[in-house]
Amino acid sequence: MASFLDLCRFTPAAGGITDWTYSSAVTGYQSPATAGAVNGATYSYRAESADLSQWESGAGTYNTSTNVLSRTTVFSNSSGTTTKINFSAAPQVAIVALAEDLIGPTNLNLSGTPGGTSPRPPSYTDSAKFYFGREYLGAYLNSWRTGGGSAANVLMRGDSTMIGTGLSSPTTTAPDVVFKAVAKRKGLNISPTNLGVTGTTIADWLNTHLPSDLSTYTAGNIPKLYILNYGMNDPYTGGSPVSIPTSISNLRSGFALLRGTWTGNQTSVVYVMPNTAYDDTGARNESWRETFVQQARQACRDYGVMFIDAYAQFREARYNLLTGWLNATDKVHPADDFSVALWSFVADCIFRPDFVQVSCRPLAVTPATGFALPGNSEDMSTAVSGDVVVGSGYITMNTPGAVAAGTTLATVHGYHVPLTQAWGVQLLGFTGTWQFIHGIITTAGVLTNQEALTGTISRVYFGPGVWRH
Repeated sequence: MASFLDLCRFTPAAGGITDWTYSSAVTGYQSPATAGAVNGATYSYRAESADLSQWESGAGTYNTSTNVLSRTTVFSNSSGTTTKINFSAAPQVAIVALAEDLIGPTNLNLSGTPGGTSPRPPSYTDSAKFYFGREYLGAYLNSWRTGGGSAANVLMRGDSTMIGTGLSSPTTTAPDVVFKAVAKRKGLNISPTNLGVTGTTIADWLNTHLPSDLSTYTAGNIPKLYILNYGMNDPYTGGSPVSIPTSISNLRSGFALLRGTWTGNQTSVVYVMPNTAYDDTGARNESWRETFVQQARQACRDYGVMFIDAYAQFREARYNLLTGWLNATDKVHPADDFSVALWSFVADCIFRPDFVQVSCRPLAVTPATGFALPGNSEDMSTAVSGDVVVGSGYITMNTPGAVAAGTTLATVHGYHVPLTQAWGVQLLGFTGTWQFIHGIITTAGVLTNQEALTGTISRVYFGPGVWRH
């Protein structure tokens, strides 16, 4: 969040693309020094030519020794870009307050347990949407509807909170494990690849991880879903802290690079806000998120990226409401319970009923040689891939007679065949009386009987049986 100065507007020594060196105050306004500019503080500015044909909005730091306001980050300009305008003459430069400078409350770091005696400070998180941009999931949704979703790459990028550092049960609570499990319970079998790297920032993604991904995953191997969870370490004073304007600039630059290579029709991108934390010493706390969020939201909207506000969904951090919530030592990494809650929420934001619907497929039966369907087609049931299915139906024998054990009766076709092993199904042979036997459906979807059917069999009924497809 940028600092403020009252009624500060000045003319710099020159135009061009150099930083703003103070020359004189505009009549009716204060100079930075008179307004109380603090050395090293960040200020938002707007520079504009006399005829307003050239203008620039950005943020930079002020040096009281040299009277220079840097042009560190450009948010927008008269050319429609985020680069410095080459002013033809010295413009007027005003210190301004942008919306994102105003929304971040500074009193979020209260201690105490909620109970009426420790009032909670107001926050956008109590009223704002927790996610938006599901329309940008079109590429991933289409991959499921047209049949390739189960095999599509899902990449998860982020820092150590993405890896699941510090979890006591990572095999069941790590982000990618939870994400996969929730998707599977909704009927979508996915295999996400967790590419989290400890201690990384948005700049690391922009400069290292993203270029690597763009060169590694090409053509038919481009991920259909690309999940990002960076930002936790950007303000960390124990490392190399990055200002919010720079973090946003890096995020936008990364989105621009990504979308310049992987289009919205090729891959769906999701940005997950850093989880709540209370590392005040390291500056990784609520205040940073309250300030960062609006610009991050806008960046996502500008580049067609779904935004999931994990911080807003789970804002409380420092009140020890639940055991297993945040690592008590570093106050940053989710513990097991929080990891499950957080990544279940992320999965639920993505896998809404539309994904469940497009992953549903009928379980059609194709009779083997010597058998036929009673009609033109036979569907055992319509079900979501990954679900346990209970279905029933029958096939007829072209030439009634005995059926040896292990005979291939039919193939069960679904959106996915059984996943890892054969699943049992009841079979009945009909000769005028019933013979109850046991059958299996293999991982290739082949339905066979495990015991012989004797006599003059005219029909073989299957089900109700249970298997996972």
